[in-house]
Amino acid sequence: MMLRRVTLDEFGRVANPTRLQVAVIIVATISFVEIAPLQYTMVFAAVPQIAPSFPGVGANISWMLIVFLLVGGSLTPIIGKMSDMWGKRRLLLAVGVAFFAGNLICAVTTSWPVFLIGRGVAALGYATPVLAFGLFRDILPRRYVPIAVGSVAGGFGLAALAAPLLGGWILDHYSWRWLFWSMMIFVAVVTPLFWLTVPESTLRLRQRLDFAGAALLASGVALVLLYLANGATWGWGSGTALACLFSGLLLLVAFVVTEHFVSDPIIDMRLLFDPKVSLVLANSLITAVGIGIMAYSIPYMTQSPTREQLSDRIIQELNQSAQASRVMEHVDVNIIGDISFALGFTLLGFATHVAVFAYGTFSVAGVGTGAWSRRVGLRIPLITATATLAASAVLFLIFNHTWGQYAAISVLQGIGLGAFYASIPNLIVEAVPAAQQGISSGMYGVSNAMGMSLGTAIVTASQSANQLMFSVDIEGKSGPVQAIPQLYTASAYDFSFYVAAAACIIGLIIAILMRHGRAPAAGGAP
Repeated sequence: MMLRRVTLDEFGRVANPTRLQVAVIIVATISFVEIAPLQYTMVFAAVPQIAPSFPGVGANISWMLIVFLLVGGSLTPIIGKMSDMWGKRRLLLAVGVAFFAGNLICAVTTSWPVFLIGRGVAALGYATPVLAFGLFRDILPRRYVPIAVGSVAGGFGLAALAAPLLGGWILDHYSWRWLFWSMMIFVAVVTPLFWLTVPESTLRLRQRLDFAGAALLASGVALVLLYLANGATWGWGSGTALACLFSGLLLLVAFVVTEHFVSDPIIDMRLLFDPKVSLVLANSLITAVGIGIMAYSIPYMTQSPTREQLSDRIIQELNQSAQASRVMEHVDVNIIGDISFALGFTLLGFATHVAVFAYGTFSVAGVGTGAWSRRVGLRIPLITATATLAASAVLFLIFNHTWGQYAAISVLQGIGLGAFYASIPNLIVEAVPAAQQGISSGMYGVSNAMGMSLGTAIVTASQSANQLMFSVDIEGKSGPVQAIPQLYTASAYDFSFYVAAAACIIGLIIAILMRHGRAPAAGGAP
């Protein structure tokens, strides 16, 4: 049955759908929108395998991730605005085609600049979750909207869980290019399913696109994200980095000012600064800092080699070096710094020992929060989310010596993640007019991207200040103290978790003070 041909009611929603029809719409949409976060996570883990294919790029290999973040993060609100004007389903299909094309470019090219172009084109898929929120609001009966939006959060959890499992398996058996081929195959399968089963929204915002405002917003967001993504490489206080930051902030200020004077603004400034929206976006930004810190730190910590593994690796490298004419005996390696948090997991080991607990719980909590909010509203789930995330940061700070500790705390973290990513977009749905849903969700996407990027930047800055060191005693002779590349002491993560806990506590305070979100979630205005 082609659900896109079903009868729509006076509000453009599917009229009297069966539960099976609703389930098909939700599953088909979520399958379509999770492709971008799934692939980003897989590609992030595959950087060491991709780098040798582009010799001479060196440290600039990180641009394969930066470009995706810059393009996706900066254009998401613009794509959201376009969906308000031209249709959510239509824009979802359009960015799906772009995602397919970008992956095709990355899969076949041997040119680094062309590869980056492919990453930028594929980054348009970054906006798919934002478009899904608006589509669900427009086409589903209101009683199903909170659960459907929460199910997108559940999909985030499944994508985060599947990425290291699927990516690890692909990299173990095939070339890294199959990361991109596999996503193209997946898009080719789910696109017809989505097209056949999900109807288009009939809601249209009748206005012209403010191209000047769109340019100011996208450029400002891109420059701030560039500072956060590349500040550690440039130096946070360097002229180039500060130029990006202040230029981006000035462009965003200019955007806010000019939007007060145009007839068809990108977003109504009165709506943006309404506490029902501004407090939610502030909470999203600040709490995402803590989430970003934990999302970056935990995989890094658990995949860092143990003291024994590190000592064996250093001795092996010494014995294999050109200077070693014979196997060295009586070699003592002194690791300088606390690395008691390290477990020495592979990517697959991290997935099966830690990620499965965090992201499995994330999936269940996301769907459950959507249903729960219909009874208690969204403020209580947001309080629960920020409180459990703050508790997780504190517990990761104290208990980080065995995989059992990581796993147990990850369950609590997963509850917080699911509740957070289900409650925030649902609060936006409840707060804004249907005609402004796309752009409003797009602003949520920007706030989350900035918060996550800031969290990652805090960790990398702390790592740089807490480099792990070692020295070698060979046959009684002490060698110089040297840094171990890309490995860091516990102090780097201790500071980061303090910041994560503080950010989540601020988010908790905002949630407690919120006056809205107390009534049962109703799926937005009819």
